[in-house]
Amino acid sequence: RLPVRGAALAAIGRGGVVFIERAGVRADATAERLWSISPQTRELVAKLDPARPVVMHAYVSPVVPPQMVQTRETLLGLLRELEAIGRGRIAVQITTTEPNTEQSRDADRAYGIKGRPMVTEERAGGWVQEIFLGLAVSAGGTEASVVPFFSPGLPVEYELARSIRAAGNESKKKIGIVD
Repeated sequence: RLPVRGAALAAIGRGGVVFIERAGVRADATAERLWSISPQTRELVAKLDPARPVVMHAYVSPVVPPQMVQTRETLLGLLRELEAIGRGRIAVQITTTEPNTEQSRDADRAYGIKGRPMVTEERAGGWVQEIFLGLAVSAGGTEASVVPFFSPGLPVEYELARSIRAAGNESKKKIGIVD
């Protein structure tokens, strides 16, 4: 009788997880609410034209110095959240990029994203490590909006929203000067 109850509870739990996954319910369980998208950014994403999806291409180093770990994790988490709430309006491509690889050459050629040398300090000493933490955002063949590097302290969500707005804006205002 006890094993039957246990199996039934496990089935109910699994069914609940499947239901939540299919309903698209997402929650930020971090204490600092690191991957929570602001209402303004949600509104921006909702206004994007589904016929012109925004493509966000991130070039990210697999290992970063300790002072960059939080920025890297925040960027990756927010990209996943934006893709989830975008429901086809936003496509995210994350390319693991290391120095002197084909991916690093592609990032440089296509968007001007280069590795940034950073000092990694440990007890035994320090060394310089070249890391990638850049993003290119485009929509419908428009010129890409590029964030070449997410420095520590740079508001990641703000930069993502700014890039989406720049790429998703079909009619950019032009200023002319008459002499």
